[in-house]
Amino acid sequence: MTPPGFPGAGQNAQQAAYPQLTGQFEAASLLAAAIVTKDGPALPGAQSHAILAGFAQDGFLQVSTPTLPPATLAVVIIPATPPTASDSNPANVALISMTQQLNAASRGAVLAGSYPGSGAGSAIDELASGNTGIEVSSVDNANYETGQVMVVQALSGLLAGQKPGSYGIAPDAAPSPVPTSSASLSPASSSTRPAARHSAAAGPREKPGHSPAPRRSATASPGASR
Repeated sequence: MTPPGFPGAGQNAQQAAYPQLTGQFEAASLLAAAIVTKDGPALPGAQSHAILAGFAQDGFLQVSTPTLPPATLAVVIIPATPPTASDSNPANVALISMTQQLNAASRGAVLAGSYPGSGAGSAIDELASGNTGIEVSSVDNANYETGQVMVVQALSGLLAGQKPGSYGIAPDAAPSPVPTSSASLSPASSSTRPAARHSAAAGPREKPGHSPAPRRSATASPGASR
């Protein structure tokens, strides 16, 4: 059950569309309330600890420390290998819903994965299809340095009030400014088109084995620095 006073973002609609995942949706709400916050603890520390301890005792998660102070930002990492070759997989929907619940309960959450593990059949691929009706930020190449920079920039954008966006290799888009392998990030050029991906000058080439920096960036302005 969702803790009192804690809204389950879109949970009723998702349960109607995926009734077999009702338990996962409710678990996502509980976990979000226990580990993230916007401006202060959503739940008393003892209650948060009890929730995490219960899931850990049943083998659903591992807790690195006995007490976990609530975070204001979150990153959900998808499996390195997609569960199936098709988008419609309950595990994918559960991961996307978990990200949505964390995003609603905190100041921002990003769904991140490796490349090419974020391809066909992955949770990020399912998110990009739009079939779930959920909008959260995602980065499909977080196993590369440029992708890791994009995760931070995507979180910064959410902190600044920007709308969620899809970033990385497949969408060929990045938060502005475009991350590069150099010490300083090259700023992205602006455009008046309403599309979410605007052209920007390409940064220096990545070293072999690194992900190439996308050639285009999102329209949103740079997020607030932390």
